[in-house]
Amino acid sequence: MFFYLKKRSNHTEDEHSIYARLTLNGERVEISTGRKCEPAKWNPKKERKNGTREDAKILNAYLDTLQFRIYEIYRQAVESDIEFNIII
Repeated sequence: MFFYLKKRSNHTEDEHSIYARLTLNGERVEISTGRKCEPAKWNPKKERKNGTREDAKILNAYLDTLQFRIYEIYRQAVESDIEFNIII
Protein backbone atom coordinates (compact mmCIF):
# COMPACT_ATOMS: atom_id res chain seq x y z
CA MET A 1 0.00 0.00 0.00
CA PHE A 2 1.18 3.47 -0.73
CA PHE A 3 -0.10 7.04 -0.88
CA TYR A 4 0.36 9.39 -3.82
CA LEU A 5 -1.04 12.58 -5.32
CA LYS A 6 -3.34 12.36 -8.30
CA LYS A 7 -4.39 15.29 -10.42
CA ARG A 8 -7.75 14.91 -12.09
CA SER A 9 -7.93 15.96 -15.74
CA ASN A 10 -10.60 18.57 -14.97
CA HIS A 11 -8.80 19.72 -11.82
CA THR A 12 -8.24 23.46 -11.51
CA GLU A 13 -7.21 23.82 -7.85
CA ASP A 14 -3.62 24.07 -6.58
CA GLU A 15 -4.07 21.01 -4.37
CA HIS A 16 -4.19 17.44 -5.68
CA SER A 17 -6.16 14.56 -4.22
CA ILE A 18 -4.32 12.00 -2.11
CA TYR A 19 -4.97 8.41 -3.16
CA ALA A 20 -4.02 5.08 -1.65
CA ARG A 21 -3.07 2.18 -3.89
CA LEU A 22 -3.66 -1.29 -2.51
CA THR A 23 -2.43 -4.50 -4.13
CA LEU A 24 -3.47 -8.01 -3.14
CA ASN A 25 -2.83 -11.17 -5.13
CA GLY A 26 -1.79 -9.10 -8.12
CA GLU A 27 -5.04 -7.12 -8.12
CA ARG A 28 -4.76 -3.39 -7.64
CA VAL A 29 -7.26 -0.78 -6.53
CA GLU A 30 -6.94 2.96 -5.98
CA ILE A 31 -9.06 4.72 -3.38
CA SER A 32 -9.36 8.36 -2.52
CA THR A 33 -8.45 9.33 1.02
CA GLY A 34 -10.73 12.34 0.84
CA ARG A 35 -7.79 14.62 1.54
CA LYS A 36 -5.72 16.98 -0.63
CA CYS A 37 -2.19 18.37 -0.63
CA GLU A 38 -0.16 20.87 -2.63
CA PRO A 39 2.38 19.03 -4.81
CA ALA A 40 5.24 21.26 -3.63
CA LYS A 41 4.58 20.17 -0.03
CA TRP A 42 4.25 16.43 -0.75
CA ASN A 43 7.17 14.06 -0.17
CA PRO A 44 6.69 11.07 -2.51
CA LYS A 45 9.44 9.03 -0.81
CA LYS A 46 7.84 9.36 2.62
CA GLU A 47 4.31 9.40 1.16
CA ARG A 48 3.46 12.23 3.54
CA LYS A 49 3.18 16.01 3.61
CA ASN A 50 6.37 17.89 4.43
CA GLY A 51 6.48 20.30 7.31
CA THR A 52 5.93 20.67 11.01
CA ARG A 53 2.90 22.96 10.91
CA GLU A 54 -0.33 21.77 12.45
CA ASP A 55 -1.99 21.08 9.08
CA ALA A 56 0.87 18.73 8.05
CA LYS A 57 0.75 16.94 11.40
CA ILE A 58 -3.01 16.44 11.16
CA LEU A 59 -2.86 15.17 7.57
CA ASN A 60 0.05 12.82 8.29
CA ALA A 61 -1.66 11.47 11.41
CA TYR A 62 -4.79 10.81 9.35
CA LEU A 63 -2.76 8.90 6.73
CA ASP A 64 -1.00 6.92 9.48
CA THR A 65 -4.36 5.97 10.99
CA LEU A 66 -5.82 5.00 7.62
CA GLN A 67 -2.79 2.85 6.83
CA PHE A 68 -2.95 1.17 10.24
CA ARG A 69 -6.67 0.41 9.85
CA ILE A 70 -6.17 -1.17 6.42
CA TYR A 71 -3.29 -3.33 7.68
CA GLU A 72 -5.35 -4.29 10.74
CA ILE A 73 -8.30 -5.43 8.59
CA TYR A 74 -5.90 -7.48 6.48
CA ARG A 75 -4.26 -9.01 9.56
CA GLN A 76 -7.62 -9.99 11.05
CA ALA A 77 -8.73 -11.57 7.80
CA VAL A 78 -5.52 -13.61 7.56
CA GLU A 79 -5.79 -14.74 11.19
CA SER A 80 -9.41 -15.77 10.64
CA ASP A 81 -8.45 -17.60 7.44
CA ILE A 82 -10.93 -15.49 5.45
CA GLU A 83 -10.39 -15.26 1.72
CA PHE A 84 -11.12 -11.89 0.20
CA ASN A 85 -10.13 -9.59 -2.62
CA ILE A 86 -9.82 -5.84 -2.89
CA ILE A 87 -11.82 -5.34 -6.06
CA ILE A 88 -14.43 -2.70 -5.45
